[in-house]
Formats: sequence, structure tokens, C-alpha cells
Amino acid sequence: MMRRCAARVAGRAPPQQRWRSNPSGQLPSHHKEHNFLFPTLLTGGIVGVGFLWVLKGELNSGDDAMVPFDVMNLRSGLEELFRTHPEYAPMAVKLVWNANGAFDCKRSAFDRNGATGTVDTASKPFSAMAGLVEALEAVKGEEPISTNDLTVLAAYVGIQFMGGPEIAFKYGREDKSAPPADLDAQLKTDVRDLATLRKYFYKQGLHDQELVALMGAHAMGRCRAGVSGVEGSWCQGPPKSKPLFGAAPPPPRPRWSNEYFQKLVNTEWVAAPCGNYFYNKDDKTQISLPVDQLLLEDKMFRYWVDCYAKDGVLFADHFTSAFKRVAEQAHAPWGPVPY
Repeated sequence: MMRRCAARVAGRAPPQQRWRSNPSGQLPSHHKEHNFLFPTLLTGGIVGVGFLWVLKGELNSGDDAMVPFDVMNLRSGLEELFRTHPEYAPMAVKLVWNANGAFDCKRSAFDRNGATGTVDTASKPFSAMAGLVEALEAVKGEEPISTNDLTVLAAYVGIQFMGGPEIAFKYGREDKSAPPADLDAQLKTDVRDLATLRKYFYKQGLHDQELVALMGAHAMGRCRAGVSGVEGSWCQGPPKSKPLFGAAPPPPRPRWSNEYFQKLVNTEWVAAPCGNYFYNKDDKTQISLPVDQLLLEDKMFRYWVDCYAKDGVLFADHFTSAFKRVAEQAHAPWGPVPY
């Protein structure tokens, strides 16, 4: 068989030779049949690539014709807000989480299951956010940006303000008049078993690695007795500055870090008598909730806790991806805007 194949190949001229031996100088018949395809496909490809390039340039150029609001003006206002009220920076992150935490990935795209981008600050779990929500409205002013978009932008700017990574912002979220009545019931924080914890995150389409990465945001925040019944922070100790003329010292500026995981692994935690939290044996102002301790009990959770405790860059990358998903998956914003 190899001899027959070699004979057939030897009896045929190479493509270039057959082309040169054509005295008419015209395309062979098998080329004529498909002659129109190449220029058509080439033209279509050039037009398609050009359209995408122009569209990408317009969406990322910050052109006022494409972006209906002044994002740099909003960023400036948010940075000034966080300088005046540093506690609002981590609170903005929590606001985005709570406002979208009811999302159910198994429902249709048109049924967000209460992921409205807003919370009822009159209810106890969100009462501490009332000042932030009011301040964001003042920053918004007359800018034609939805409150839902502004909340996400505030969280992104707040993360950078605390020293965290930059997260690409997209706009286009719609506002809803009010959160659903059952939102409070879906955002309980006193989770004490692995099954309930996973159920809550899996409902949003988030997996174990994203769950652990998002929990790292606790490094930036603190618990308030008026809301949760527990007072203290996960990582940051009490203010080191002394009171001035009897006034309360300013709160410490929240900072981005992977310290949450380092503290979780390396601290000797003592259960509080009430059973609602744990405290650092060496610093009782640093606390840990039962839900935090669950990360040490599960093999998969513990793997990621150890990874993030050792590698802050890896934590930043994974948190960025997970938090961006939380902020977008319930709303499908479309316009990327540099800020």
C-alpha cells in the first residue's frame, strides 16, 4: 500500500507547479467555486474586529457621551467621605454584600430574589449603615448614577482606600424601591454549622474557595453591640491615640490585609461565657464569631485559610474575583468605566 501511495504522490505535480503550468493564467475550476468566500470572510472579520475595538475604546475612554455620570467626581467625593469617616470604607463593602446576599442563582435572570442593591436601614441588622447610606446620597448629588451603582463604586473605592486591590467597575444596575420583606431572614450571621454556611453561599453560586476569600473581608470591619450583641474587631485593636480633652479617640483607620487568616490560625481563642463569640486570649478586644471558627473545622476551608494566611497576593486576587461576582451576577451591569 505504501508503494501505491508513493506512486500517486509522485505522479502529481506540487500545487505551485500545477498553477504555473496553467497556460490560461486563470484559477482552476476548484478554486473558482470558492473564490468569493475569502474576500467575504476577510471583510467581515475586519469589520467585526474594528467594531469591537471602537466599542472597547469608547467604553473605556470615560467619554461623557458613553458614561452618563462623572465617575472621577464621584470618586473624589467618596475618598473625601472615607477620609472624614474611615469606618464607612469597610461598611460600604458590607453594604454591597448584604444588599446582594439574597441572590439565588437557580432562579431566572429576571428574578433576583431580593438582590435589589439596597437594605432597610430601619431594621436592626442594618441600622448601623444609616449614616453611610445618607452620606452616599450626599455624594451622589445630581449625578445621574443609580444608587445601586454608587454603592458598588463606593465599596470598590473603599477597598482601595484601605490599601486593597483595584476592582474593575461596571455600571448599569437598576434601583429598586425597597428590599424584600424576607431579606433579614436570609442574612443571618449567627451560623454555627457547616451545612448552613455552605447552603447560604452555594445559593448564590459561590464555591468553597470564594466563600473563604470573602470571609477575609472581616479583617477590615468590626462588630457592634447595638447590632449583633458583640463588640470588638477581628484584627484591629483599640485606638492607640489618647483622648483629647476627654473626647473619644478617633477609630483606627481600617486597613486591607490577610491578617484575618493569620489571626484565625495563630491566635489562642477563648470561648466567651455567653457563647456568642470567642476572644483573643492576649487581647480581649479582638474577637471571632462561631462562623469564623467553622473555617478551621472543614478540611477544604482550612486549606484555603492556610493559603491566604501565607500569601496575601493570592488572597487579594481571589477576593477581587469573588467580590466582583457578588456585585455583578444579580444585575448584569454592562459598561466598564475606569475610575
